[in-house]
This record gives sequence, structure tokens and C-alpha cells, in this order.
Amino acid sequence: MPAARKRSRACSPARKSHPRRARRLIGCWRGCDGGFGGMSEVLPLLGTVLVLFVVPIILIVRASRARLWLLAVLWFLSPLVVLAAVLIEEMARKPGDAATRPDNVQATIGFAIGLGIIPWAIIWLLGMAIVLMLRRRSKVEAAGPVQAPEAVAAPRLVLPPAPAPPPIFKGMTTKDLHERVRNLAGQHGWAERLLPISYARDNDTPYVEVDHRGFHMATYDRGQAYGQRQTQDLEEILYWVADQVTYYMASEEVARGISHFDEFAPRLLARQDSMLAEMNPEWHRRWLNDPASHAAFYRRKIQTS
Repeated sequence: MPAARKRSRACSPARKSHPRRARRLIGCWRGCDGGFGGMSEVLPLLGTVLVLFVVPIILIVRASRARLWLLAVLWFLSPLVVLAAVLIEEMARKPGDAATRPDNVQATIGFAIGLGIIPWAIIWLLGMAIVLMLRRRSKVEAAGPVQAPEAVAAPRLVLPPAPAPPPIFKGMTTKDLHERVRNLAGQHGWAERLLPISYARDNDTPYVEVDHRGFHMATYDRGQAYGQRQTQDLEEILYWVADQVTYYMASEEVARGISHFDEFAPRLLARQDSMLAEMNPEWHRRWLNDPASHAAFYRRKIQTS
């Protein structure tokens, strides 16, 4: 007990500053806690951290982009290199020791890998995150502040001139056109009921008229127009009328003399062909190659069958 009291008194802090008492306190700290002898164990640990963590981060941050992931993989495998170096050193210093036998060395390596792979992977991922952050920051600093682009005057948008409206048609009225159709019907013996001049716009009834755009021809059913065509050429509108009327005439004539529906198309085409050839050779030549004629459907049907 007296020795313990002396030691505790010696280790108690000094109330007054005195060189002799300060030296006594330092000696007491060395005797009580081991003093600076513990630094011999701390320094190797700090060196290992420096070699395995700090130095690789500095090297990878400064490396080129092509070698980035190669150095990262080598860094991940670096603990194995350190472990192998330590084992080789131990085997060289203690060749006859049981710990340096091959089976014990293999067990040591397996034990180190099994226990250290997950913690080291976490440390490696943390280090790579620091590397990528530092590399990105260095790129931003090297690029400097982003300068706003100079304002460029927007080019003036030049619009093309608007298309000119079609000229107003003033050559003929609807009444004049109907009179011309009646004269044509009288020349070729067309029935009045087949002429497209009836104002009853229903039951698929064709009708021709004139407005400020020119001649118009359309078929009406329940007040709705379909198959509309427009032109400012009188000969063209008369050809449309002739095609319409001769189609109806040929259809009625052929329908009365056939016994099977397959006979209708060829007989219709033959009959309308002869009618138009007799009326007007120019209309006939146009009708033969007109895809919009009324009989064009039957012509295509015969060609594909």
C-alpha cells in the first residue's frame, strides 16, 4: 500500500510548474501507460493505410481515363500482394517454422480472403467514389467558368409569297352548261333522265354546275356529294358527261341480255367502247386510258382475273 500511494502521488498532476516535477510526471506516464513504446505498433498500421488507401487514390485521380479501371482493379487486388509479400518474408526469415509450411500458408491466405473480402470491398468502393468525385472536380476546375454564348441575331424569316388565287371563271353559267348538255344529248340520242342536269341531289344522282372556280361534276346521295371533279375546260366537262351517260346506257342494255353476272363486265366495256368510238374518237382514246372513268373498275377486274 505505501508503494501504491507513492506511485499515485507521483502520477498526480503538479500544482506548481517545476522542471524536476515535470520530468517526474513524464517518467510516471511512461511507467504507467507504456509510454511511446506503443508507437511501434501504430506506425506499421498507418503505413499500411497510406499504401493501400491514400496512395492509390492519388495515383488513380491523376491517371488517364484509359488506365482508370485498370488501376482500380490492381488497387482492389493490392491486399493480396501485400499478404503474399508478408508471407514470403516470414518464410525467408523462419524457413523451418510450422507456420511457414505450404498448407498453413494456404490456410492463412484463405482465412484472410474469407474474412477480409467484404470489408475491403466496402473500403474500395468508398475509395473509388472519392476518386470519381475528385476527378470530376478537377475537370470542372480545369475547364474554368462557363461563358455565356454571344447573342446571335436571329435570321429574318422570309416567307414565300402566297399562291395567287385561281382566276374567277366567267365563261359560262350553269344554265348555259345545261343547255349545252341538252344539245349534245339531242345529237346522240341520249335520254333526258340520264343527263346530269337534275337538281334532285339524291339517289346517287350526278349533277353538273358552274361557279366562280369553273365547271363541277359530282354525284349526290342524301344531300352529300362524292366523286367531285373540277375543271375550266368545256371539252373536259363534256367528256365527263359523255362517259357518265354512255356508262348508264351500256349498263341498262347489257343487263337485259345476260344470264350470268360474269358476262356483265366484258359486255359493258365492249358496248361503251363502241358508243364512244362512234360519238367522238378523241373521247374514245381518252376513255381507254382514263383511270377515273366509270367503267375503269370493270377494266381492272378483267385485267387481274
